[in-house]
Amino acid sequence: MRIKIIFFFAFVICFSVQGQYLKNEFSINFIPSISLFYGHPYYNDFKSKLAFSIGATYNYYCSERALLQLGVLFEQKGAKVGVDYFDDNGNYYQTSNITFKRNYLVVPVVCSFVSKTRVKFYIGGGFFLGYLLSAEDLNSKVLINETFASKTQKFDFGINLGSGCFIPIHDRFSLDLGIKENLGLYNTLINDLATKNNTIGLQVGIKYKF
Repeated sequence: MRIKIIFFFAFVICFSVQGQYLKNEFSINFIPSISLFYGHPYYNDFKSKLAFSIGATYNYYCSERALLQLGVLFEQKGAKVGVDYFDDNGNYYQTSNITFKRNYLVVPVVCSFVSKTRVKFYIGGGFFLGYLLSAEDLNSKVLINETFASKTQKFDFGINLGSGCFIPIHDRFSLDLGIKENLGLYNTLINDLATKNNTIGLQVGIKYKF
């Protein structure tokens, strides 16, 4: 009789657990993006450059409608600009393109709200912390010794915004398609110019629930 009771409660517990939604997710993400500088009128002449991010995130569902996300990403940032050169008499003779390349390790912390539909739509926001891994300024035609790269701060900080949808492709797997933006709020150059990073990209991720 005691064994039957134990099996009964074991069955009830298993049935109850299977009826609950899975609260944990792990995902691998790739984000092709565009990156630019902003924050000072001087940067109106700067153009965006193609970049990308790649990394992993962990999601915890506080409820079926809300989740917390913590990630670790390798993210490219930067911009590019054309610089005109003149001779000693003031005559124009060439334009050189300078590309500013910045590689960061980025940790986003985000809260998102999710719909209860089969294809789950989400919108969320939070903040990110960035640590500079490398910085390089490339001039297409002129060799330059003094660059902004040597004056770039080691840390970045800003707002993370995003929206998109989770498309189920298996019982535990889903495809994450969305738009992500990391809007920097911190001056990343050691000078008087308000040099802030901004990246906007299309997130493509594979998510696994457990």
